[in-house]
Amino acid sequence: MNSKSLSDYYYNHSFMDGLRKKLPKLLPNTYCIAAIDIEHFRLFNKLYGRSSGDEVIRYICACLKQSTMENDGIDAYLGGDNFVALLPDSDELLCSIREKIIEKLGKWNNTSVFFPLFGVYTIEDTSIQPELMYDRAMLARSHAEEDYKWHICRYTLEMESCLEEEVYLLAEIEKGLENEEFTFFVQPQCNIMTGQIVGAEALVRWQKEDGEFLLPKNKMIDRLDRYIWEKVCQWLRHWIDTGHSPVPISINVSRIDIFSMNVPAYLFDLMEKYQIPKHLIKVEITESAYTENNNRIASAVNTLRSRGLVVMMDDFGCGYSSLNMLENIPVDVLKLDMRFLRFEEAERKKSAHILEAIVNMASMLHLPIVVEGVEDESQEKFVQGLGYCYTQGFYYYKPLPIPKFEELLSDHRRIDTQGIVYKQVESMHIREFIDSNFVSDSMLNNVLGPVVFFEVQSGKIKVTRVNEQYFQMIGAEHFKEDIQKEFLARIPAEERSQFNEMLENSFLNPVSGADGMLHLLRTETDKLTVYIKVFYMQEKEDWRQYYCSLMDMTKIL
Repeated sequence: MNSKSLSDYYYNHSFMDGLRKKLPKLLPNTYCIAAIDIEHFRLFNKLYGRSSGDEVIRYICACLKQSTMENDGIDAYLGGDNFVALLPDSDELLCSIREKIIEKLGKWNNTSVFFPLFGVYTIEDTSIQPELMYDRAMLARSHAEEDYKWHICRYTLEMESCLEEEVYLLAEIEKGLENEEFTFFVQPQCNIMTGQIVGAEALVRWQKEDGEFLLPKNKMIDRLDRYIWEKVCQWLRHWIDTGHSPVPISINVSRIDIFSMNVPAYLFDLMEKYQIPKHLIKVEITESAYTENNNRIASAVNTLRSRGLVVMMDDFGCGYSSLNMLENIPVDVLKLDMRFLRFEEAERKKSAHILEAIVNMASMLHLPIVVEGVEDESQEKFVQGLGYCYTQGFYYYKPLPIPKFEELLSDHRRIDTQGIVYKQVESMHIREFIDSNFVSDSMLNNVLGPVVFFEVQSGKIKVTRVNEQYFQMIGAEHFKEDIQKEFLARIPAEERSQFNEMLENSFLNPVSGADGMLHLLRTETDKLTVYIKVFYMQEKEDWRQYYCSLMDMTKIL
């Protein structure tokens, strides 16, 4: 089967014809239409390669073919990661197919990032057109993310009502734009050490005729975004003309904006129209947008940055982030939303580990972080203790109407004109650091993160030392067996050649070292996804000595 091209599976043109012939033979409520796709499949292809993605597609095709042949159904591959099948209306059968797909995806990633979404339409009336049945299954699939346990959603009439409400809302927004009912509030971003304002985010608000301010529910409207961008530029121009010094304002740019227009050209035209200095506009793009049509997003981001605008990745750390993504789509600032973390006592340690991993990731790439959603003193102390410099949240300021914000800016003591910068410490080569007397056991165990020291001779690898944070990462007590065998056994056999290659590359590049993603086995079935950075230190008695740092990326990928 692996020799087949994916085009061999693509036969949706015959699915509707086959369904039309089947329908007269079906009893009502016995069969269903299932529309299926894979969540974040574009990201899967990026992380693991197109050949791995094709292998998943072929496997799903085979699963559906087997199920439809056994149950007198029909299946079709619709291109991309989209599938449709006529199957018996059985939760047990649907869950069985789902589990098979999840098990296959686990070959590459055993976290909950990649999973199938099922939209199910029960065929109650066999006289309905097949195309309408499929549309209803697709509508149900669009709601499947809301079922956090199974990701299987059945069509209901209420979904049509929600769709109608959304269409009504769009019409109301169009009317509101014509009547200039929209404005923006700003929420300041602060230096966590001084409390001074370093910037602010523009947030759209809808002022109804009765004076009430509302937050529009539908954020995916490019015309509304353009309207707010211009309002921001108008205010900045006004504030400058009245003799004041503004702080940078960040505007939100959505995936729909980038797909529907030339965002860089539009923004630069606006800034030219109102004569806005480039340092006063920052662009926020949500992290999830980076996972779709990566080339289109990358092109827009690179153009914005090349012409002097700061680009911020919003909602960083909510499930899709990876070093590969950040390396391929450069950004200037990361915004981390605290609301996706849990701060109950039982979950606090886990949240700290996630935040520490993100701090380490950002530090490697010299990126500042703004922590969004800080709502009380305990959260502020928590993030401050982890080394974060900038925050945004209700603990400091709620979103403010422009007159209130202008009052704040009028007091120059409240403003940090330096803005958001990366606080970089003086660099030190790893060999100088390891060879110095500065490295105590406490330093090794509590500051460096998980580390392993190796010696290599003629292809033979000998592990000489690991630290306490390594034990904590893999969830194990001190080794009860030979340290060398124990560590190397945790690297899956199919990835050991890649690890050897990293050692060799770090020897050839002693300044920059070598890095990559590998898995470490915690148990036979539980794998960690680990970012590894290897440095060659020196040669001693014919043994090459290496330093290896590890970062657990499992919760982030």
